[in-house]
Amino acid sequence: MTAADASPDASPRGTRELLREAGATGAAEVARALMAVALLVAWVLLPDRQTAVLVVGGAAAVALGALEAYAATRLVPPARGPALLRAAAPVAGGVALVVVADDPDVYRLALGFGVLLVVRGVADLVAARVVGGPVGIGFWMLGLGLAELVGGAVALLSPELFGQAAVAAVGLVWIAGPVVALLAPTPAAVRRVTTAPYLRRSRMGDDEHRRIEDEVSGMGRSRVARFLILLSASAVIATFGLLSDSVAAVIGAMIVAPLMLPIQGLTAGLVAGRHRDAAASAALLAAGIGTVYLISMVIGATALDLPFDLGNASIVARTSPTLADLGIALAAGAVGGFVLVRTDVAASVPGVAIAVSLVPPLCTSGVTLAGGDPDAARGAFLLFAVNLVAIVAAGGGVLILAGYGAAGVAGRWLLAVGAIVAAVLGLLSTPLAATERDNINERTVTVAAESAFVDWAEPIQPARLLAVEVDGWNVSVLLASADKPPPSADLEAAIEEQVGRDVTLEVSWVQATRT
Repeated sequence: MTAADASPDASPRGTRELLREAGATGAAEVARALMAVALLVAWVLLPDRQTAVLVVGGAAAVALGALEAYAATRLVPPARGPALLRAAAPVAGGVALVVVADDPDVYRLALGFGVLLVVRGVADLVAARVVGGPVGIGFWMLGLGLAELVGGAVALLSPELFGQAAVAAVGLVWIAGPVVALLAPTPAAVRRVTTAPYLRRSRMGDDEHRRIEDEVSGMGRSRVARFLILLSASAVIATFGLLSDSVAAVIGAMIVAPLMLPIQGLTAGLVAGRHRDAAASAALLAAGIGTVYLISMVIGATALDLPFDLGNASIVARTSPTLADLGIALAAGAVGGFVLVRTDVAASVPGVAIAVSLVPPLCTSGVTLAGGDPDAARGAFLLFAVNLVAIVAAGGGVLILAGYGAAGVAGRWLLAVGAIVAAVLGLLSTPLAATERDNINERTVTVAAESAFVDWAEPIQPARLLAVEVDGWNVSVLLASADKPPPSADLEAAIEEQVGRDVTLEVSWVQATRT
């Protein structure tokens, strides 16, 4: 039996009946959602009581593990072992939260969720081997286990970079669990062998398959010509809009740009296993990237005030992407995939084009390279690359769940492609996370310096703080006062006390005249 064959009864059922069918597994999903909401809300709203929040949250996680263990006992005998191991995950995570609850120097939520994910990933890998094959969900369980294991390892090994992302992802998935369970109930054959979440593929008719294929493939000569003309116009608009710091022009270029077409073609080709179509879309995409780069570099090289223009907000904002940009791209990619499978939401296409920002980062990369700033050029191209891979990942996931592609492609091919895309996305997201961490640290140090300055400068009032510049943990302070300022070591110590680590401080003093 395949995953597609393991479909639930088609008769209409109400919410109460669906929950009754789900039994203990459904109760565990609701409990997970409530626990996630309560823990995350309390963590945000009670910043002075986070130790108590973690202790209560850890205890709730242990109770959740007991509920999941009960659900595991209701499975068929071969499936109980992996399911009981899966139930041990929230227990392990809850114990970890309680142990580190009073240690503010540890990324506590990331540690707890990381432990949970690692144990859960191991359990689902075991389940894929023990019970996944006979029910036809072996590759689903394998992919789920690998994703959990990698996510947990990343949260544990690099919590300062990806801890927040891991917590947010797990929280959102847990909250969405009961909703998904109601809208797409787990087939009975699957529900008997695992407590893991399962999203079954929908069935897509031949007509719908052909419609999508016609929309994203078959790039004839005239269609390619139209694509390059529109893309060239978009590149011109975007480049001049960036140089003139015109938000309206940049938004207009996003709407005109047709880059989503070859990206959707690449995504559909990968999902369906049509290698030639995927390669053709990739070639068209590469040609489009080269065209945009050439146009932006030519305009940048001939701009009269290029060094001045490169410092405006529209360009600088696209040279240091963060994880927030990745989140936007994933959401926009999911909407792009939804637009492909649902023609009745085609009005959302302009919104997707504006949100995902493909051509402006390329143009930013081109003009900054022409202006002799390779670091900014790399940052802008990284933003484009992250957007591109995120669209492929999220859009491909929507197409898979919608039932697009041949049933025979649903195994090793999709698992291999998914693993490659996830690995590339992970590599690209690392510098994004590092940039976000640096931005947070710099803002923290800046606020600490401004706050500490008030008490430090009290003996020499009136005094004015003219500027605070932060580069990593190096702080430069510029002040103006009539009297000589106190020793800078006192200000440095005050800043270090607030940020909780050593900083290097340089104080510059401008002597003012008393009036």
